[in-house]
Amino acid sequence: RDIVCPYCVAFENAIIEHQEDFNQYIKDNDVLVEVRLSDFLYEYGQSNPISSRYSAEAVYCAKKEGKFWEYYDYVIPYVWNNFFKTLGKAAFTELNVKPKSFWSDLGKNIGLGEEFEKCVKNDETLDEIMTIAAKTAKQIDGMPYFKFNKYISSGFDLNWGWDYVKMYFDSGL
Repeated sequence: RDIVCPYCVAFENAIIEHQEDFNQYIKDNDVLVEVRLSDFLYEYGQSNPISSRYSAEAVYCAKKEGKFWEYYDYVIPYVWNNFFKTLGKAAFTELNVKPKSFWSDLGKNIGLGEEFEKCVKNDETLDEIMTIAAKTAKQIDGMPYFKFNKYISSGFDLNWGWDYVKMYFDSGL
């Protein structure tokens, strides 16, 4: 996943909006969910949006402080509601002009402080992010990419919601 990928954000936001249903579905069906977040669009995209890298760095810096999910679950709805929901794919351009500090400032809203800001500013997680992007690039064909057992697919429409997320999961069971 990439936080500036509109389709990734639409998929993840649908899950976050239905977190209780999602958690129950995972529990009922004994599903393991793995999120591979990277700066994939920066590394391998056509326009190389720097916001892809900045957002990934911020998430991994939050991870270093044990707040991956808190940051991720805050940023996805924020990006969805303030950018993609209203601007659609055009939000991609709006996000790409945001400075690195935009992503570290979002961390302040969940209590991340100086260590987090320093981590983002100094690219402390960049090697990890680049490694994940390289591994991901060898395995996927489009974003977001889904592999549920033998069911493999990519893509998600900005107008789809939880019903489509569940359909993807059901297809893999």
